Amino acid sequence: MAARFQAVIEGEDPVMRQVLCRLLTLLEVQIPPGVEDPVLTPERLQTLEGKRVKVPEEALQGLTLPLKRETLTGGLRIPYFR
Repeated sequence: MAARFQAVIEGEDPVMRQVLCRLLTLLEVQIPPGVEDPVLTPERLQTLEGKRVKVPEEALQGLTLPLKRETLTGGLRIPYFR
């Protein structure tokens, strides 16, 4: 599965080499044929709109940011999205 968001940069952490982004709009969700996930749905991904996330500075170069299912569904002890 792949999801593409429009985002804005709100700050930087040069020590950690990360940028703080706000996810504005879910632009696209690609689900490979035959893949079904009752939890990670396009509707669930849309709930991430407006959330802040720290991403590696490589994301500024247009690289894809891979995230695990647990990250996207809030299954981590430390929340990734704020």
